[in-house]
Amino acid sequence: MKNILLTSSFLLCICTSLLAQHEGKKFISGIAGVNFQNQHSAQQSSQNTYNISISPELGKFKTNNRAEGFRLNAALSGGKRIFAIVDGEEVRQNGITGAGGGIGYFWQYYRHFNGKAGIFAGPNVRAQYDYAKTLEFRGQVDIGEKISRQISLSAGLEAGAYYMLTERWWLLATLGFSTPLSLSYNHDKTELASGNAGTANQAFTYDFKPALQFPSVGLGLRYVLK
Repeated sequence: MKNILLTSSFLLCICTSLLAQHEGKKFISGIAGVNFQNQHSAQQSSQNTYNISISPELGKFKTNNRAEGFRLNAALSGGKRIFAIVDGEEVRQNGITGAGGGIGYFWQYYRHFNGKAGIFAGPNVRAQYDYAKTLEFRGQVDIGEKISRQISLSAGLEAGAYYMLTERWWLLATLGFSTPLSLSYNHDKTELASGNAGTANQAFTYDFKPALQFPSVGLGLRYVLK
């Protein structure tokens, strides 16, 4: 009986040690995405677009199963595309068409399956600024350049998984996310190429969308600090 108790106590100590191995550790993570598209046609010139995004974060395991920290995000989009064909001539939009950046805070709750892999989920909040430049028609031939600026605050949910390549390096995968609450201020200004008077609009918007976007896969890396 004494041997059984000693063995049980020894196994309990081992399990407790394994469960507490992440507590107090800080980490740096990052998820990046790059998307390029090309279109070729015999009737039109070639078109291409690109979208680049990066989301670095700095966090800390408060307990073995809970981590929290700060997250930055930045995005850039652009390319060369044909907006319209007027009198047989192509009207093209070239260069950067959008950019944005933000800062947020996240809480993640973990379920560790073994010493190598697990899943996590939790809420997050974010403040974001976005800029976009597009072309639009006013009337039949008057083409305007529309500049949109948006400042937004949002609260969301996210889920993902991890796999430990080594003790320091982890492979991350996002699996789904939701942004059920958001509040934004939008300012749009359109300038017409003809010199006619353009327009300017301002608006506050509120969204409530309790829907989960799943699957939504993104890959990243995490480095656990000493």
